[in-house]
Amino acid sequence: MGQSTGGAILAKHLLARHRAGEAAELARVVLLAPLVAPAGWWYNRLLYLALRRFRRRLRRVPGAGSSDPAFRELLRRDPLQARALPMAWIGAMDRWIREVKQASPCPWPVRILQGTADATLAWRYNLRVLRKVFPAAQIQLLPGVRHHMVNERPALREQVFAALGL
Repeated sequence: MGQSTGGAILAKHLLARHRAGEAAELARVVLLAPLVAPAGWWYNRLLYLALRRFRRRLRRVPGAGSSDPAFRELLRRDPLQARALPMAWIGAMDRWIREVKQASPCPWPVRILQGTADATLAWRYNLRVLRKVFPAAQIQLLPGVRHHMVNERPALREQVFAALGL
């Protein structure tokens, strides 16, 4: 199971195994709000292309990825939360978006859970890409759920856990 960037890492692993003609060694794969492109990517990509030679990083403005106030406060105080994104990270995201868009269809039957209130990702676009890349994917939309799916307020979190069979 991978959430957001973790979901992108799992997807990249499956695509690499498929490209190499190797079987995936994972019994099941669940992607929670998997990252293909973040919300506002096209604007941010232009900013990246214009500034990458002059700036080493861009300020990160975290959004409200959860409706749980206690979790949002935890993130706000978390000293491990990045306050800036290195240009190298943004460049890697740019390469990932192009790579996944150009990927050959992979028959692996991934399960994708996506919240409909996710303002962190361009989730509608992402699901269009992921449907082409993983045509056997089982996609489930969770109404009202934001990006940090397992850290939502209790009623929404229960919806996520129910979709996971927990």
